[in-house]
Amino acid sequence: MENVGIFHLTLDSKNRFFLPKPFKRYKKFYITMGLENCLLIYSPKKWNDIILKLKKLSWNKESHRKFLRLFLSRARVLNVDSQSRVLLPQDLIEHAKIKKRIVLLNLLSRIEIWSEEEFKIYEKESRVVLPKVAEELDIEM
Repeated sequence: MENVGIFHLTLDSKNRFFLPKPFKRYKKFYITMGLENCLLIYSPKKWNDIILKLKKLSWNKESHRKFLRLFLSRARVLNVDSQSRVLLPQDLIEHAKIKKRIVLLNLLSRIEIWSEEEFKIYEKESRVVLPKVAEELDIEM
């Protein structure tokens, strides 16, 4: 998942979507809830890296317990079917406020899935950070 890009997709009546071409080499992914009402999808290799980091958290710290419970209790394995479709779990659809249309963002080491409506709002509100971060990183835009 080393690419970047955006895909606008539609869920079918069973809450499945067709996997875009850049991801068809994968047969399974891991999905969980993300921040700002999005869903996070990781390749098996990246998920293993995350699990190693999570094992460093302490069950004795309240914030760690809460994070682990929320992040891991919503995690699922997503299997890609023979027609390159992926089924989104209902509880995660509700978390992300997804109706029918989704936006899939390919973001270097992960994929984010957003409700199309929620992403439009997020994108509009977040544009103010572009010039600030570009200046910090000295990226010409």
